[in-house]
Amino acid sequence: MKQKNKLLLGYAISGLGDQFYTFAIPLLMLSRSHSAVVMGLLTAMEYLPTALFGLIIGSFFDRYSRKKMMLASLSMQVITYFACARVN
Repeated sequence: MKQKNKLLLGYAISGLGDQFYTFAIPLLMLSRSHSAVVMGLLTAMEYLPTALFGLIIGSFFDRYSRKKMMLASLSMQVITYFACARVN
């Protein structure tokens, strides 16, 4: 398998995991708080960084190597997930 295809496959698997996360976390909050408002606010907060910083981050992706930027962002995701798991 070519390196490019491995990278694409890894990104696809990561994206699938992100979608499961995006679906599961609001449901977890709904089951714990029994409040649709809290679930809605959490869902809105998930998309707030994209709305605020999407254009700025997009210019970085256009300027620098996409592969390096993708690997850096995925690395930050992993670090954040482990940090959150450690806190709980």
